[in-house]
Amino acid sequence: MAARRALSSYDILTEIFEYFSLARSAGIWDRLDSTFALVKCARVSKAFSDIALDILWRDLYGLLPLFQLFSSFVKDVGPDEPPDDLEEAEPMDEPEQYSDYLNGTITPEEWTVFEKYARRVQFFVFLSALPYLEELWISCEHIHMKPVTLASLHALFKLKISGIIAQIVSVLEIISCPNIHTLDITNTQVDSSPHDLVQLMELVWSSSGTSLHSIFYSNAGSFIGDESLLDLVRPLLQTPRLQFVDLQFGLGPWGLPDTDVRDIASAWPELRSFCLSADKSSSRPELYPIGRMPSMGSLAIFAQLCPSLVKLALPFIVDSGYSNSDESHWTTSHSLQELDIDYICPPGIRNPSQTAQFLDSIFPNLDIPLSFQQTSLAYLLLEDFECIHPIIYRRHEGWGTVAQLMEELQTARTE
Repeated sequence: MAARRALSSYDILTEIFEYFSLARSAGIWDRLDSTFALVKCARVSKAFSDIALDILWRDLYGLLPLFQLFSSFVKDVGPDEPPDDLEEAEPMDEPEQYSDYLNGTITPEEWTVFEKYARRVQFFVFLSALPYLEELWISCEHIHMKPVTLASLHALFKLKISGIIAQIVSVLEIISCPNIHTLDITNTQVDSSPHDLVQLMELVWSSSGTSLHSIFYSNAGSFIGDESLLDLVRPLLQTPRLQFVDLQFGLGPWGLPDTDVRDIASAWPELRSFCLSADKSSSRPELYPIGRMPSMGSLAIFAQLCPSLVKLALPFIVDSGYSNSDESHWTTSHSLQELDIDYICPPGIRNPSQTAQFLDSIFPNLDIPLSFQQTSLAYLLLEDFECIHPIIYRRHEGWGTVAQLMEELQTARTE
């Protein structure tokens, strides 16, 4: 009876089955023997099954076992037969590449089975042995990272990763992506500190080198501090080839004065899209000092230093007038098509005619309907900009006037 009770104890069974889990440095034949033993244990009973499967699937040598759970998965093993005469075979500069793929749909039942086994995986042992892996998506909210050796993914083109900053940092510290092109980061932490974010950006720069072209960062929560946007992303200024930058932050407060705009635009001259957004349901741009807000003059800085810019999105802007120096930045050939400004800060548009002429001078190819939408599903605008539930708001009455005047200027220029 004692033996029967012992074999129904989770802790005791786990201890027993752990003996079948060999070190990762063990030989392949020893690991196969261990695997077969765990498979046999998993077939004994329900009590044995869950524990044995947890240990069996904990360490995977690559992704293939997971993909094989789908009936539509097809593994391309290459030619069925080698050439008749190997000496007469055509030489190849590189080994022929084969692609595994899904041929058909995945049923809900297969997804259920996939999730059942995938949640057991804690470590991919031979992930770096995927020389042609181009895209990788890691959701690490429920993963406990362990110190491991560096995995070098030379062909990785796009990395998408979500989790709290500490988990994201742990992953980036063990992955080397010398040829990474696109990095998509979702920070699910609700109380990130500016220091944590700066540390993350430093790691992004050090791990990606100069190959990074696109970065997308989304912060689900908020942080406490009075840092400017430039303080938070300064490490990325050392990545000169960035073309697509999309940064979504929660409540800061943070600022973006024109001097910082110049530093950013100077560092990323190849920018094609720069999108900056804040948490519209809680951000209070009217509380910021005017000196910490981007002015209309900041648009001229982008026009001068980022000639390939096609899309520009800012959460708020202040119309503080124009200096004579702004005129030296005007152009007649800039490629910007979409200008998206969420909120025109008080006192609003001072002189719609002057603003329209200014914008038309620096961005003559602007798509007016796309850029001057009058409403947004962002704020509920009341007398003092107090809002709890984000509902439709109007940017500013003068913004519509600017749009009409710019349409007239564009029409007159084409006639």
